[in-house]
Amino acid sequence: MSVTIHDVAKLAGVSKSTVSRAISNSKLINEDTRQKVLQAAEILNYKPNAIARAMITKKTKNIGFIIYQKHKPILSHPFYSPILESIVDTTNSMGYNLFISSDNDIKIASGEIFMQKKVDGIILASRVDKNIILSFKKQN
Repeated sequence: MSVTIHDVAKLAGVSKSTVSRAISNSKLINEDTRQKVLQAAEILNYKPNAIARAMITKKTKNIGFIIYQKHKPILSHPFYSPILESIVDTTNSMGYNLFISSDNDIKIASGEIFMQKKVDGIILASRVDKNIILSFKKQN
């Protein structure tokens, strides 16, 4: 059974709201309390539920990177490799996850993560099918 916010609150001797504020780095909590909560979370190996958080914040902390199929493999591509490396560094430093896909992958089942609004943004690299762009526009 996974550790819940309730378990952290109980160990830290605070409310669930206080745990939530501490974990989200709210300014409405003093530093001593934040450290007590974070220490309890670490002891219990608590990991916030990303799905629950996304439902509340309306943000997934996921970014999609779509490359034109014919330019694969991008990891060794002389033009895209440094661009991708910079994007990976930036998204990591901002606490985002990066999903890399080709324009062809978007058309198959594995591309559903992009099409079901499970990303906060999309980076389109090079040529991408016009229908893919139109589909993203429909989803805002």
